[in-house]
Amino acid sequence: MRFFVVSSLFVVGLLSACDRTQPDLLAAAQAALQARDPATARVQLKQWLQEQPASAEGRYLLGTVLLEQGEWAAAAVELDKAAQLGHPKALVLPALARALLQQREHRALLQRMGAITLPDAQADADLATSLARAHFALQQTDEGQAALQRALRQRPDFVPARLLQVARLASRGDRAAALQQLDELAAHAGPDPTVWLARGDLLADLAGTTGDAASALAAYEQAIRLGGDALHARTAMLNLLVQRRQMAAAQQQWAALRAAHPQHAQTRYFEAVLALHRGDIASARAAAEPLLAGAPTHPLYQRLVGTVALEAGEWPKAATHLAAALQNQPGDPSLRRLLTLVLLRSGDAERALQTIRPLLHSQPPDAEALALAAMAHLQNQQPLQARPLFQAAARQAPQDPRVRATLAMGRLASGEGDAALAELQQLAATPAGADAALALVRVHLQRQRWEAAQREIDQLERRWPQSPTAAMLRGEMSVRRGDVAAAREHYQSALRLAPAHFPATLALAELDVREHQPERARERFNAVLARDPRHRPALVALAALGEMTGAPWQDNVALLRRAIEAEPPKFDTYGA
Repeated sequence: MRFFVVSSLFVVGLLSACDRTQPDLLAAAQAALQARDPATARVQLKQWLQEQPASAEGRYLLGTVLLEQGEWAAAAVELDKAAQLGHPKALVLPALARALLQQREHRALLQRMGAITLPDAQADADLATSLARAHFALQQTDEGQAALQRALRQRPDFVPARLLQVARLASRGDRAAALQQLDELAAHAGPDPTVWLARGDLLADLAGTTGDAASALAAYEQAIRLGGDALHARTAMLNLLVQRRQMAAAQQQWAALRAAHPQHAQTRYFEAVLALHRGDIASARAAAEPLLAGAPTHPLYQRLVGTVALEAGEWPKAATHLAAALQNQPGDPSLRRLLTLVLLRSGDAERALQTIRPLLHSQPPDAEALALAAMAHLQNQQPLQARPLFQAAARQAPQDPRVRATLAMGRLASGEGDAALAELQQLAATPAGADAALALVRVHLQRQRWEAAQREIDQLERRWPQSPTAAMLRGEMSVRRGDVAAAREHYQSALRLAPAHFPATLALAELDVREHQPERARERFNAVLARDPRHRPALVALAALGEMTGAPWQDNVALLRRAIEAEPPKFDTYGA
């Protein structure tokens, strides 16, 4: 009964609002905002704008409501309209900057507002803080520091700038000093929920994936109790819980997030993340792909869709989305490792090495990056280059499954047999043993253990039914056994599963050359270049084919120059 009473009152309220004069609606919305009732204000502002679509103040107020409710794209649209309608820049631009920042539109923000200085000190401090965050996100440290100092000159007590200063201190490794500054800021600012959110973020970073996360979770809960950004707090708690694989607690937080924001992008994002952790690829895909369709350049959604494709074994699709995300976030080491893994699984060891190289000299050493680089060298039949890498990885993380698999592969390459093979078999049988299983197949192929290789390939196909991996491995096995016709069919099957999978195209071209049909191989490479004129492996392969068949050297050099322009070569000096 209470539901019907409340619903009736809500309808009566709406009907009454329709009878109000237009100025009354705007005034009522402003009063609702002062009373911290954004839902009511949103309804009233939309009614007002239906009657007065050119109201700059109405657009601005609706934009701020949407920004507070976490609807950042819609907020940016309304705030942009307010700016175009002439609403004061000191009000509109800082809010619009925050809306763009939340969408990770860092370059767009800097291009649009990077040269703007506002005469109002508070507004300029707000804008400069957003500019600083955008610069830091793009690894533009000097520019970011300059913008942050500008914000603090304008308003030394501006809390968002002080919090960014603390975050920078923590990022440089001085986390104890960062916590001390947070305590001082909390004492000065009083019960400010943004300080507690920042404290939660810092404590979550300190906790990592294995430390005590209770303090971080408590800080986020305190921020919610103080009326802070519950969307930020709950998504941060979800991130922390998922990282630590506390999935039951993460599911509870997601339920609370869904109850408060059922249609929000972050709710759908974590729906996909949780589905991935359950192994429910179909549900993860259904939640993730609409997010990317709505924001095609958003790196978080590019990464999510790429990760779903990785788990499904769809290597070309995963590589495309993860490479796009990395272009937007070149300083993200976990994203770089993820793309390298995809490239290795797709057989593109050269590009995998280029991708992981920036992490090989990090301090402290990145064990997973070292292991991935070692796997790439082994895939390239370069055991001597792999050895110092997997030894360094083992010193850092001797129990990591990927490091153990790399070590076993290295021992096999060095001639150690049964013990290394036994360890690979043990690792391949685990849920996280996909890379060990791939290595095991290659060992069986090298040793001509066809039945054992076929069993492992069948297991991989069950793991990744949409991946070209199994077909490629069957093709390789057929080539080794001298059955070219069967190999061709397997490679064509791989292309049917993944038309952009260049290793399959290259394998078919090699069979064409083997059967004295170089023109057919050339047609394959030209077809790839028709789709992507900057496809570096196809350009290099076409030049090599030209050299083999006696094409004019000028044509081959021109192809290689195009390849270099598409992706300049880099050289690995690890251990030199």
